[in-house]
Amino acid sequence: MAIKVSIRTQILFAIWGVVTSVSLLFSYLLYQTQKNEYLSGIDQKLVAGAELARAFVGENYHDAITDRSSVTTEDYLAIVDAYNKACSKTGFQYLWSNLFLEDGSIVFTTGTSTSKNVEKGDHALFFDTHSDPAAFEPVIQAGKTTFSSFENEWGGGRMVLIPHKDAKGRTYVFGASISTVEFDARIQKTGERAALVFVVMFVIGSVVSILVAQVIAGPVRRLNQTAKEIAEGKYGNKVEKISGGAELVELTETVNAMSDEILANYEELGKTVRQLEEAQDELSRSHNELEVRVAERTRDVRKLTKAIEQSPYMVMITALDGTIEYVNRRFTELTGYSPEEAIGQNPKILQSGDMPQDFYERLYDALASTGEWSGEIKDMRKDGRVFWASVTIAAVTDKKGRAENYISIHDDITERKMAERSIKNAKDQAEAASRAKSEMLANMSHEFRTPLNAILGFSDTIKAEAFGPVENDKYREYIEDIHRSGSHLLELINDVLDVSAIEAGKMELREEVAEINQIIDPCIRLVAPRAEASFIKLTTEIPDDLPNLKVDVRRMKQALLNLLSNAVKFTPERGNVSVIVDWQPEEFLKIAIEDNGIGMSEEELAKALQQFGQVDSSLSRKFDGTGLGLTLTKGLAELHGGEILIESEKGKGTIVTLVLPGSRLIEA
Repeated sequence: MAIKVSIRTQILFAIWGVVTSVSLLFSYLLYQTQKNEYLSGIDQKLVAGAELARAFVGENYHDAITDRSSVTTEDYLAIVDAYNKACSKTGFQYLWSNLFLEDGSIVFTTGTSTSKNVEKGDHALFFDTHSDPAAFEPVIQAGKTTFSSFENEWGGGRMVLIPHKDAKGRTYVFGASISTVEFDARIQKTGERAALVFVVMFVIGSVVSILVAQVIAGPVRRLNQTAKEIAEGKYGNKVEKISGGAELVELTETVNAMSDEILANYEELGKTVRQLEEAQDELSRSHNELEVRVAERTRDVRKLTKAIEQSPYMVMITALDGTIEYVNRRFTELTGYSPEEAIGQNPKILQSGDMPQDFYERLYDALASTGEWSGEIKDMRKDGRVFWASVTIAAVTDKKGRAENYISIHDDITERKMAERSIKNAKDQAEAASRAKSEMLANMSHEFRTPLNAILGFSDTIKAEAFGPVENDKYREYIEDIHRSGSHLLELINDVLDVSAIEAGKMELREEVAEINQIIDPCIRLVAPRAEASFIKLTTEIPDDLPNLKVDVRRMKQALLNLLSNAVKFTPERGNVSVIVDWQPEEFLKIAIEDNGIGMSEEELAKALQQFGQVDSSLSRKFDGTGLGLTLTKGLAELHGGEILIESEKGKGTIVTLVLPGSRLIEA
């Protein structure tokens, strides 16, 4: 249980403690000062006695001492007698000297006795060994004058030892001792006086303490009361102005200022608490919102996980070193590996060994440089069967864009690859059949050409009446029909041969450099008679600065003649056919054949581009032809690295453009 002590009592005890301490300290200092003065006087007297003993025998006394015979008994007793007289006159107990020999022993070289020793006839003999060498250890260690106190049968005493060196370097000491009985009595009286001084000062201090405590306690009690009120929450209470020392006035002002400060801090604290409560409410609302967001994000993650797990695509997530960390259900279905078997492994377990040697090196390089890769891979299932997959691999990055994982999505395309293989096989078979057909047509065309040349030759001979006149007009008409039909058949055979050669890749171009006009003008002259017969206007738009062409001139004329013939053939009477040339250096040259003839629809145009394709294929068609003109022209253009462009509108006309690359242009 705590004991409550009043302010007055506390102050009283504090002042009393200070007074007691001061009184005790003063008495102690008084005692020590008197004691040190007495002791200093005794020490000075001892040094004088030791020096007196040395002076009596002389400074060189010890130089000649080597053993007991060094000094006669008479001389030694004379020294002892002189020392005894000196002690009687000065009050010393002893005067003596000792020599430290090389063997470590200590012997007396002079000595005296007290008055009591003289009565008994006791004194130290010359060269007697000292019985207590330990008494000399302080002076040996210090190497200088030493003082010490002792007790003997006659009471307390004090002695001095003063070391010296003789001519041989040996140490010797002179000593003196004196009784301290009188000194001890003086010290005791000094202690008694100090105790009396302490008692007097303590009594006076106690009275003063009571008076001072009485003066200080009142204001302090009021300060204490105000402090208690402030502690109880009565912020703003102040101490009334009190009289007293400057310290109490300053303390009162400090307490009042502290009260004002506490009140201001309390009000500020109230504001802070209210703000804290508001912040707590806001934190609670934020926490609730965060929980809602976390719940939503959790639902999203679950949806995403479910979507990946149920995805029809195989999904695999790996670490940066390729270690598999996650696989979905489709992975197991497609590869046969369970998640337990796959996780921790490397995707190399799926490699079929059929991919090129550098395939995976290119894959890894793409991931390292761009973070993603797409392509097709032939992999192997757990049971050894292979499958094809369309694969996309992408890096999963952190906020700083650094890759953390790789996600790989595989789509099983085995059926598609099988279908592609079937299509390729069918295409190869079709191309082989087409080549066989072309070769057959070429062979057949050669077989047709031999008898056909004979028919044309004989019909020309009959027409020329080389062996006589043909008198019957019907024969002349038949000969004309035979020659015309043979020429048409020869033209057909030539076209078939050319188309077959192009398809079989056996047509070779005989390239030469020629002027463009040298190619276009002959073609125009050949179709001009037919155009004039139908009153069709032939026009040209050919620039003067045209370059030369490096082409197969015969084949290029053949292509242009086909286009011009078609334009004239399908243009009605009094129509227009134009040849327009355009070019760009190092880029292209275009020769456009434009007419305002019957034109074609998109379906008819597609049909016309087929071999033997004719827009009107009925037996009663108005326009004759083999249906190979556009096909042959297209093939010849492509052999020269060019192409055919066709624009046509039913009932308005057609524009067919032969385009040659810039590499065919030669500076004129």
